Amino acid sequence: MSAPKLLSLGCIFFPLLLFQQARAQFPRECVSVEALRSGMCCPDLSPVSGPGTDRCGSSSGRGRCEAVTADSRPHSPQYPHDGRDDREVWPLRFFNRTCHCN
Repeated sequence: MSAPKLLSLGCIFFPLLLFQQARAQFPRECVSVEALRSGMCCPDLSPVSGPGTDRCGSSSGRGRCEAVTADSRPHSPQYPHDGRDDREVWPLRFFNRTCHCN
């Protein structure tokens, strides 16, 4: 196959790969106004006896809802965005409880 054909195929498939990887970053239940206000991202997998009864698939042994721990080490002196970057102490900026898989 010639180089121009490979390049054109790459231009078509590479963006598709990026789209595929980014479309499931957060479960829908975790981006609602209520979930963002509560700080909890522990969606029900298959609630049996009502909402909130199977957080993270705990009844089937898939995971459990736990408090988030973040890296508390200080930044290097070259970092100019201290306190202004959402990636700091990720994911505590948005969630304080998330699923921990078994």
